[in-house]
Amino acid sequence: MSEVETKSSKSTGDMLFRIIGAIAVLITAAVAAISLYRSMTGPSAGGIIGTVVDGVIGTTEARSSDNIEQVKQLIHEEAAAALAADIDGALSLYTPNYAVVRDAISGESWQGLQQIRDRYSKLPQFTKLDHVDIQVTLEPGGNSASAVASTSGEMLTNGGVTPVSSFRGEYWTFQKVEGTWRIETFTYAAR
Repeated sequence: MSEVETKSSKSTGDMLFRIIGAIAVLITAAVAAISLYRSMTGPSAGGIIGTVVDGVIGTTEARSSDNIEQVKQLIHEEAAAALAADIDGALSLYTPNYAVVRDAISGESWQGLQQIRDRYSKLPQFTKLDHVDIQVTLEPGGNSASAVASTSGEMLTNGGVTPVSSFRGEYWTFQKVEGTWRIETFTYAAR
């Protein structure tokens, strides 16, 4: 390699290093500016650049964690409504325009709030009911989610109290409707 080629390669390398350094400084300044702007205007401010920067400053993770907890809470509210035989309370948890409940064992399904109302009105009387071991997955965009859960409970039967359970036998999908999480589909395989 000639002396001219070596100097040229060295100056190109120095130039790239300086450009990368300048970009890092600009990103740091943008993060600081958006953080300051958000502290004055609220966490959703910042537009597209704020969304990109969220990954750097952790806001996305906080929102994801909040959404996951809200979805888990919704699942627990469904169990509480079924346990209390609160049909209207259960229906308020579903999306208003499209909702489906499926029994994976019998193959029955109930589509729409009226059919889901009929299904809840025919549920056995539970003495205990909860959805446990819930694993939530948020879909890209943050307005839909899915979950897998297990069922743990007891219901009254002619022979007394019968256990109700499934291990990872529940599959759920959710939609955010006007900023509130709602159940879109619920498939269960508990017996």
